[in-house]
Amino acid sequence: MNGEVAGICGSVKRRFIPRLYIVVRKKFQYKGVGKALHIKLSESVRQKYIIVKVIVRKNNKKALALYKDVDYRVIREDAEFYYMIRMTKYHFLLPAVVLLFKFISRIGFTVKYRLNVFGGTR
Repeated sequence: MNGEVAGICGSVKRRFIPRLYIVVRKKFQYKGVGKALHIKLSESVRQKYIIVKVIVRKNNKKALALYKDVDYRVIREDAEFYYMIRMTKYHFLLPAVVLLFKFISRIGFTVKYRLNVFGGTR
């Protein structure tokens, strides 16, 4: 914006579900930059993936508000993060997919599996 970088975005493929990244500079927050970056990023992954994931720090209320605004749902949380997903297609399946992910996270898979699927820190 006005010759300055307002934010960046990208995606990293983790198994079958890509993880999206959006970072907006503080002075450009609440000006639609994050939402615009999310729309562009979503368009780029829509052809390949049905589900996308983000991880949001619990203390990052701005990011949490953005992701809830664009229909992400919390599937899991721990002391520090919310793990959220969004359907890029077949939106009517979202409630069932959220329940499935919540069930998987509760049945106690191994730590290695949990780190790979849910994108935990290493």
